[in-house]
Formats: sequence, structure tokens, C-alpha cells
Amino acid sequence: MEGSMRCSANYVPLPHLAFSSAPPLFTLTGWLSSVAPSHILGAKPVNAASASPLRSPTWDLSRRHQAVLFGHPAVLEAAVVGRPDQQLGETPCAFVKLKEGASVTADDIIELCCSRLPHYMAPKTVVFEDLPKTSTGKTQKYILREKAKAMGSLFKKD
Repeated sequence: MEGSMRCSANYVPLPHLAFSSAPPLFTLTGWLSSVAPSHILGAKPVNAASASPLRSPTWDLSRRHQAVLFGHPAVLEAAVVGRPDQQLGETPCAFVKLKEGASVTADDIIELCCSRLPHYMAPKTVVFEDLPKTSTGKTQKYILREKAKAMGSLFKKD
């Protein structure tokens, strides 16, 4: 279960400041807003602020996927969005732009993700293409979501 969390401290962990695509993280009074999963033991580990996360019953992790994809030496740009799925709600769909002259297959990318993420979090679909950008260079994820939606459900419901 996840919920919004706000805290105030003398310092802010640097990972929160690294996500330029995230919505504003600070309130006018200086409180930090983030997303925190609830745990049975009462601990509240803090995740990155949510901007355009994947949603499914068990995870909310588009940034984690992208960090793994950028770990591949052939990947120049990457974005992960949810692809509609009749059984699971959404499955991860990776859009990847390779470096000039690089040659990688979708299976290579999926294998990399499976080795660094739990198998159910690994992208089931990889699309190689230039990523749409705004005039300031930000990836236009809404266009990628539309493309993923147009692909239809990966798994059909029985």
C-alpha cells in the first residue's frame, strides 16, 4: 500500500533532487512531499517522487526500470511506460534509442532487466526508436503511452 508522505528536516536526500521530471517536491513552507509504501513493521522507506509511474497491483517503478536500462552500454536514451494488459492491468513497455552503431536485440534488453529486477517487473515489450522530445529536450511520455496503448494488450484475458 502506498501513500503520500511529507517530512521536514535539516537536509534532503540527494536522490530526491535528481528527478527533474518529478512534480514540485517542496511545499511553500519547505516540507518535502514524496511517496512512501506502508510496511507491517512500521518502517517507511522513501521512494522517488512519482511523476509518471507504471501502475499495477504490486509496483510503481518506471524510474527503477529506466535506471537498469541506462546501465546497458548500448543504450543512449530510454523511457518505460505502462502497456495495457487485460490480466495484469499494465505491463512495462520499454522505448529505447541505441547509441550510433550499437546492435542490441529486444531479448538482450529483457534479459538485462530480468537479471537486475524481479522477473515480473522486467519489460515484456521493447521498442527501438527515437524518443519524442519537447523543445527543451524532455521525453514526451504521453506520446509513448499512446503508442503503448495502441499496441493493445500483451496477454488476453481468458
